[in-house]
Amino acid sequence: MEYKCYKCKKCGHIYNELIGDPIFNIPPRTKFSDLPNSWFCSTCGDSRDLFDEYECSQVEDIVDDSIHHGTTHTVIVGAGIAGWSLAERLRSHDPNMTITIFTLDDGDYYYKPSISESISKRKSKTDLVLAHGHDRANLLNVNLYSKTEVLGINRTAKQLITASGKYSYEKLVLSVGASPIKIFPKNIQPYIFFLNNLDQYEVLASNLLNNHKSILVVGAGLVGCEISDDLSRAGHKIWLHDISPRILSKITSEEVSSFIQNKFSKTGVKFILNCSILSIEKNKNNFLVNFSSGKKITCDIIISVVGLKPNIHLAFNTEIATGSGIKVDDYMMTSDPNIWAIGDCIEHAGETAFFIDNIMHQVEIAANAICGRFNKKYKNPDSVITMKAKTCSLEMKTKGIKNYDYKKETLSNNNDYYHINYFIKNKLIGFYKCTTKTITPNAQGSIIHQEDFQC
Repeated sequence: MEYKCYKCKKCGHIYNELIGDPIFNIPPRTKFSDLPNSWFCSTCGDSRDLFDEYECSQVEDIVDDSIHHGTTHTVIVGAGIAGWSLAERLRSHDPNMTITIFTLDDGDYYYKPSISESISKRKSKTDLVLAHGHDRANLLNVNLYSKTEVLGINRTAKQLITASGKYSYEKLVLSVGASPIKIFPKNIQPYIFFLNNLDQYEVLASNLLNNHKSILVVGAGLVGCEISDDLSRAGHKIWLHDISPRILSKITSEEVSSFIQNKFSKTGVKFILNCSILSIEKNKNNFLVNFSSGKKITCDIIISVVGLKPNIHLAFNTEIATGSGIKVDDYMMTSDPNIWAIGDCIEHAGETAFFIDNIMHQVEIAANAICGRFNKKYKNPDSVITMKAKTCSLEMKTKGIKNYDYKKETLSNNNDYYHINYFIKNKLIGFYKCTTKTITPNAQGSIIHQEDFQC
């Protein structure tokens, strides 16, 4: 019988019919068409309707005689998307493996990219949690040590050192994520929202629940644009600031930036670009912000989304090779052959990347390698990256477009979409696709595009 894979259009999670889904107790070799109507994506929470058939090599990676089975004890540090996804994948490969997760928080599972689009929907912290930590651990038969800080690693003894004691491992995976880059003086930092976890989201959401605020968003990348649009549509006064002369400057062309910026300005977003912040004064109820351009504003709230920095201190202090991130090879293995790393904390081939699709690929490679199968190597995927802003969404695929032969631009008569396609020898190699078509939430609060733009 032929088995297939299906990929979530929102997060890239793959349902493999050969593997099944241990989260929902779906056994291997269950056809996608036979999944119960209540089934949904275990990564982002979207419904099965948003899965498309997908050609993937995962069909070949089902557990077979070449994959090691036994009493291996794999320990994962970190319970974010990467850590939980790896636990799920390992459990699919080996029902007998002992899997333990250590996390500094409560281990509750949520889809972090949803934070930037949830304020206008008036979603609470509880609404964003897809599964409580210990519930998910029980489903996967995983040992979860929540609110437990890992202080160090004794690589010789193969032990984790925590505040509550020492714990042995056979194979260790660092999935410790990344932290927001902080560009503000220390005396101001406690008042800035960095929105890298549910607790900060909860405080911000409660502050905005019944009152319209004036908000400065610092950083005009994908997340900064999504948050600015979401908050503006919720009725708040928004300034979007960046040191670059245009929004999305690191990832889009000038034409695309201009198109999106024009759409955002019509919803009330104000732009403060091509300058730096000179000072921030905290008053009783607001901030006075001074810019190098001479502009001054008074705002109620400051949100900073200028970028992420991989968390490398645990690896660095243990003399595991690090650079911008924890260095890994093509099998996600660190310089220690018993330790892997995945997610936002890693550096592969000199590059860091903070996209969900990268994480899904890393999870696949690491799970295979931990189970003793090294037939596939990791490479940064040539993925479609999406900005989910409701006023003007963006889909782009940009890897390799610097070498294009020619490009074709399309602007609709009513100015509601703008496409740029890039070609080499008449072959489409990349694109930017901006659209102001209506975007509506589905029953789970996920974004559904009314028009599906294909290559």
